Amino acid sequence: MNARSTAIANEGASIDASQKRAIAAKEAEQRPRNAMEAMARRLQVSTDVLKTTLQKTAFSTCRSNEEFVSMVIVANEYGLNPLLKEIYAFPAKGGGVVPMVGVDGWIRLMNEHPAFDGIEFDYINDEKGKIEAIEAVVYRKDRNHPIKIIEYLEECKRNTEPWNKSPRRMLRHRAMIQGVRIAFGFSGMVAEGDEDEFSPIVDVHAEPKTLPSKRSSEEILDGDGIPDFDNETGEIIDKQPTTDSRGMTEVDEETARNLDANDGTLSEENPTAEEGPAQEQRGEYEKPLPKKAQNADYAGPEAPSEAELGQSWYNTDRNTLLWAHSDPDGGLVWYVSKPKPDAPDATYTGAKPSSASRGETWWDGEKLRHAHETPNGIKWYLKPQEDTPESEPEQEGVSSEDSAKQADMPPWMKEEQRIRDMLNTAATSEAISKADAEFVKIAASLPDRAKDNLEAMFRDCRAKLRG
Repeated sequence: MNARSTAIANEGASIDASQKRAIAAKEAEQRPRNAMEAMARRLQVSTDVLKTTLQKTAFSTCRSNEEFVSMVIVANEYGLNPLLKEIYAFPAKGGGVVPMVGVDGWIRLMNEHPAFDGIEFDYINDEKGKIEAIEAVVYRKDRNHPIKIIEYLEECKRNTEPWNKSPRRMLRHRAMIQGVRIAFGFSGMVAEGDEDEFSPIVDVHAEPKTLPSKRSSEEILDGDGIPDFDNETGEIIDKQPTTDSRGMTEVDEETARNLDANDGTLSEENPTAEEGPAQEQRGEYEKPLPKKAQNADYAGPEAPSEAELGQSWYNTDRNTLLWAHSDPDGGLVWYVSKPKPDAPDATYTGAKPSSASRGETWWDGEKLRHAHETPNGIKWYLKPQEDTPESEPEQEGVSSEDSAKQADMPPWMKEEQRIRDMLNTAATSEAISKADAEFVKIAASLPDRAKDNLEAMFRDCRAKLRG
């Protein structure tokens, strides 16, 4: 290679190196310098505007720059948007703040996780048909078995408007959050509903107490003017009341006895009765068990040695209510789900029948249902269908309401007959609308069969009016 070729090659290498340095410098300039810049670029707002907004909204409870930065770092780590209330700062017990993640934040974390493969909910009702618990079943693509987490309404419900209005929906949120948290190992964050564990501590100011006064010189000299001293060292001995191995003086011991003997009852033996120490102070107080534990057949840290199928056991170590199921070997095994009752004699069992006749029965696995014949086809209800008594023809000069009273009809049947009378005489759309408004008022008090019949009558009236 001649000198010209060498010079050209060196110049080309120098140009390439210069271009690489320029690209690296541009990338470094574009790379976020801190967590705040990273969030601002992710949310496409300026750093100053975002910081001011967060300090006034989602992160307003932060009292230091360190707390604010820690919240920003957690939000960036999981890709959450504090402006959408997916994450916000919540006062922690003992001071500081913790990152609180809302329901929408947990939904985002769940759906964006690469291993997420779906979620299901199992609703558990009590013997009255009311919701008792919800089990969340989370599936992962890299696991052979799903993760199951159960949340009880009694433990989670709070006296707030959302819980009072939609308890099933709120309990489903709680089950989803705990299931997602355990299934994917999300840490460093708090879920909504755990506020009690992280409530701010109340600032309690201790009342100043008077320090004991120093002993006077006369007390030390014992009144003879000569202090007690050690004969060998010459050290003055300050005599104090003797104490026992527990550090209690004789006076303290006597006071303790009096306190133990005082039950707070005024009597001749106790004329100056005072309220005795509370059970908590005596060490005799035991925290009552939860309601579901009080209703259990057994309670304790170990499973009962003898039990019957369907009985319940509250495991005090795990704070969990378990139910006895039959084991394939003839024994018992304990699960959180309530055992299903044995299927009674029924016309159909398993899946809902595609066709049936009035009076037939269907066992859906939990309840026995009865086939009712309605204008809309066969409907399934918990009670058998009753025969509707044929209405007697109205007598001249006697209203339908009077006839109902004479027949001693139940209240709902009187209301049903009143709506029927309105529809029988309705000749205009306004009259039908008026009857419909009255029907809405009393629909909740009507049996399902009566409602189905009236709805069919409304359809017929509207069809005749259009024809």
